[in-house]
Amino acid sequence: MQEDDAWAALKDLEDGVFSKKTQDAFAQARQAIDNNMVNPKPVLDVLHTLKNGPLGVLGNNGARFGELIDSINGAANIRGKVGTDMLDAVRQEASKMLANTNG
Repeated sequence: MQEDDAWAALKDLEDGVFSKKTQDAFAQARQAIDNNMVNPKPVLDVLHTLKNGPLGVLGNNGARFGELIDSINGAANIRGKVGTDMLDAVRQEASKMLANTNG
């Protein structure tokens, strides 16, 4: 993932830098890399609840919720964060699944 590569490169460069101004620049760069990246745990928790609950046994919902969980886990960067656009796509797919409870 590109964000992971950029994060690692920044870390390598930052290790030898001690000035306050440069440290602030590195902090801003890290913030820019993480822009629109969030911890997906709350979404994963809801998907696990849906998968293991009554809606998970309808049709093939359990497998489909599992696929959404796998897609989030696969999209996570080295710090466990996922892009908000990806989570929005998961939300839209889960909403469609819930609207059609036949799976």
